[in-house]
Amino acid sequence: MPTGHYRFRRSLGNVGSRFRGARPDTYPLYTGVLDSYPGAAAAYSLRALSRGWLAGDVVEVRSSAGGDPASFTASQVANGTLEAWVGVGNDGFVSTWYDQSGNANDATQIATASQPKIVDAGALVTGGLDFDGVDDHLEADGFAFSPSGDFNVFTVANFSLNNYWDTRDGGGDGLFLQRGGSDFKSNYNGTSSEISVVTGDVLLSSELDGTDNNLYLNGGSKATTTVVAGLSTTANFLIGINFAGAEGIGTMRELILYDTSQSANRAAIDAEIIANYGL
Repeated sequence: MPTGHYRFRRSLGNVGSRFRGARPDTYPLYTGVLDSYPGAAAAYSLRALSRGWLAGDVVEVRSSAGGDPASFTASQVANGTLEAWVGVGNDGFVSTWYDQSGNANDATQIATASQPKIVDAGALVTGGLDFDGVDDHLEADGFAFSPSGDFNVFTVANFSLNNYWDTRDGGGDGLFLQRGGSDFKSNYNGTSSEISVVTGDVLLSSELDGTDNNLYLNGGSKATTTVVAGLSTTANFLIGINFAGAEGIGTMRELILYDTSQSANRAAIDAEIIANYGL
């Protein structure tokens, strides 16, 4: 059973932090995707996305064995520390997915029944955070992803149905990404770009480039529709659910959002993510 304790989040972002062990700048050879392409509005992953987050916590986890939740770095997720803390035969659930952009747009879930699973019966879930399609989701309180112009969102996931993420506060206004059975759909204010589904983990890159709503699959296949740019949503950013309560079913590894155009860097960011996950 885990012992009851809290751990302060550690980072080199623009939020308060505390460090344990070596400072990240003692790893000069490490270059994360956010080192090469900074300026993300929010960034969620189980790996460190920048040199400044090597010592930073990526998730806060609750164990089914009870006790207070605890936070873990990317290396602790990967090296078995998280599994050992959750305990043999126990499940671990994510209460916070920390934002690595430095903007503190953490995605949280205080309702224990709605926390996505990260450890199943003592073993790390393959594919990232597991959303059960019933009530699991995370919400970034106070973060309304509503870029005034071009944007890019990079999503690594394996969903069998429904919503990956959603920004809408009602109707068609806002953005969402979903799997609708036979297609992946990137929707901008009611206008969709759709690509046929492939199985397994995928990288879906959503982009507004001028007036084109583009959707890329694994850096290659592309769907494009013309839209009238302009967002008005003030809703909290949702992961694993849409504004109307439709739950997603599947796993998610990574989600990086830019509220500025990254069209010049999109192919390079895609390539970095694809190489990291072997997509």
